[in-house]
Amino acid sequence: MSGLAAELLLPVADIGAPEAVLSAVLRAGFRPEHFLAVLSAKEKGVVTAACLGAAAGACALPLRVAVVSRDKALQKQLVASAGIPAAKVLFVGSPSGLAASAVVGEPFRPVVVKPLRGVACGATEIITSMEALDRYTAAWAATDGEILVEERVDFAEEWHLDGVVRDGRLEFLSVGRYVTPCLDVTRGFATQLFVFDPERSADRYRLARTFSAATLDALGLRDGVFHLEAFYRPEKEELWFGECAARPGGGGIPDVVRHKFGVDLAGRGLDAVLARPPALLGAPIAGAVGKVSLPALPGAVTAAPTTDELLALPQVVDGQINVSVGSWMADMRRENRPHGGLAVLAADDEPALLRRMAEVVEWFARRTRIRTDTERETTLLAQGAALGCGFTGVSG
Repeated sequence: MSGLAAELLLPVADIGAPEAVLSAVLRAGFRPEHFLAVLSAKEKGVVTAACLGAAAGACALPLRVAVVSRDKALQKQLVASAGIPAAKVLFVGSPSGLAASAVVGEPFRPVVVKPLRGVACGATEIITSMEALDRYTAAWAATDGEILVEERVDFAEEWHLDGVVRDGRLEFLSVGRYVTPCLDVTRGFATQLFVFDPERSADRYRLARTFSAATLDALGLRDGVFHLEAFYRPEKEELWFGECAARPGGGGIPDVVRHKFGVDLAGRGLDAVLARPPALLGAPIAGAVGKVSLPALPGAVTAAPTTDELLALPQVVDGQINVSVGSWMADMRRENRPHGGLAVLAADDEPALLRRMAEVVEWFARRTRIRTDTERETTLLAQGAALGCGFTGVSG
């Protein structure tokens, strides 16, 4: 975790299993009483960290708060009870228990279906027909996982609110926007996001602060870092709740926040949990800062640029390439992760930033070559165009 003077990495088979994590800690020669705080920067480790922190008597998220931050249905129940707009939960439980016609009704109205404790949009779909819903539940019937079916919310923009809360009060807040909805990754769009400038977007920050404070209070999160997703509806100048995690945002968001505001989200969140005095906040830099995920499609990589070449590009201030010659490239359409890599960029304004993001994606896709499972070698750009992936026209 960033914000610490040193790090020791211990291999763990499953960070969601307290037994596995504690075994790794004990094998490394540590005892639970050695730790001042136990937190997780990864979604699947949040409840594990809360359990181990409570057992060790260390500073940690309250167990109830950790569980709420993982259970998407419980979150919506709590925020709705507090009067915060949120999609209506239509069903939660085992797919085998879903009576689709009773849940969705007639005529069929679009719904969003997702794993109850899923991450990175994995297995999350917008369902527009009864047949599609039946296919989804049939695919999940053989698993032990629970699913969530909720109303689909119409919105103009999808926001990400990343910050730190201390003693129930907002200490820091960054307000950003996903350029295309997160679920568009399933259509092959490279995930793009940027943070609004607090001076240029003062009205957005006022709305987001009020919304964030009410939401965190409803969820019981009083100390630590958070990543909150919300849907902006300008016709009523309101935000609808999406979901909230008690950890830093993923996919490069902490890097964007650090470059824009000079704030280490994980470190500042740790300070809040430990009740250490907060560092002074500096002024954000001028201009627009954002991030774009680099695309990935299934195939063996036969050529790819390096991280050094990425960082040498104009306006790229941070980033990494996650593939190399000989590696197998994953499929970006399955979940919202930076499979190919990511680039953090800075520009004078948002339109200039989006244009530069598109150029960097095209540069990477032209320079990267893959051999598909049909033994055909091609550029990533050509393969994306053949499959109708959105990143081939990402700026649109």
